[in-house]
This record gives sequence, C-alpha cells and structure tokens, in this order.
Amino acid sequence: MVTDAAKGQQILPDAASLPQGWAVASGSPTTEQCLNRRVGISKDGQSHYICKTGPVLDLRSEYDPGPGVGYNKVQVDVLAYPSVAAAAEGFVGVEAENADSNEAKQVTQVTLPSYGDQLSAVTMNATVPGIGSRTSQGLSVVRCKSIVVRVVISDDDGSTVGLDALNAFTRTVTARAQQALDNKTPTAAVEL
Repeated sequence: MVTDAAKGQQILPDAASLPQGWAVASGSPTTEQCLNRRVGISKDGQSHYICKTGPVLDLRSEYDPGPGVGYNKVQVDVLAYPSVAAAAEGFVGVEAENADSNEAKQVTQVTLPSYGDQLSAVTMNATVPGIGSRTSQGLSVVRCKSIVVRVVISDDDGSTVGLDALNAFTRTVTARAQQALDNKTPTAAVEL
C-alpha cells in the first residue's frame, strides 16, 4: 500500500523522467482532496463513488509539452486507496467519470495495450457551450492493486488528440505505480 504523500508523489513523473523540452507545470504536484461526493455515473445509471472508502491519497501533476506538440497539457492523477477492493470501486467511478458523454461532448472508447490490473481509455471531443470552440481529450484510467492512475491529454485547439502521448504516459505512470508498490523508487521515464 502507498499511504504517504511523499511516496505517492514519486509515482508522478518528475522533470528527469519527461521527454526533452517538457516541463512540470508550475505549482505541480498538488495534493487534492478526494471528496465523498465525487462520483461517476455508469451508462446503466449506477453511481460509483470514487472516494467513498477510507482515506484516499489524491495527488495531481500537470505537464507542459512545450511548443510544436499537438496538445496543450497533460494531467496525471494518482489515487492511493487503503485496499484493493476500494481501488477497484474507485477505478469503476473514474472510468464512468471519463466516459460521461452528453449532447455537447462525444466520448469514444479506445484500445491501449494492457497495463496494470484494469484499464480503460476514451477520447472526448466537445464544443464549449456559448463560445463554440472545440476541445479534445484523451483519458485513461488504470488500477494497479490499490492505486488508481488517471491520465488526461488535453488539446484546446480542437484537433484530435494523438493516442501516442496517452499511451506513453499511461505506460509510464503504471510502471511507476508498480515500482512504488514493490517498495522501489519509481524510475520509469516517459518515452514518446
């Protein structure tokens, strides 16, 4: 189990594990507050609480890919749960949260290689109401035992988000979570 924030923050890629030209965004990483009201609603209408059971370590880091890349931002969330069962429920909640679609945004399931114990990935294209601008995201969620990681690749220019970056960050953060669970210092680096 990973219960301490310092160990959990090691799962988030640092400047040394990013591709050349990338940077950790100012103010990252942060410790978030995983609230009991955070819930994903699955297509069958079932509520899946992301933060329901016990204390959940909720960490976030954002990354700036620099110029010349087809997306604006990468966000990585790490949720460390007190048990595998709690993480499995949290995974279902994040999966439902990622797949939430409506008339303004279209969500499409995508396939990534198999990582961790559970994995789900989608792309989302949306039109911002009132402004008419387009935004696109690639979102993945992986569970490694008691840790759930979520990767979000965002493009605010409306072009389609490439799956290469989503796959690279998902693979890397999953490997780093497994290294932390094995009581090793996470060293996996993002390779694009």
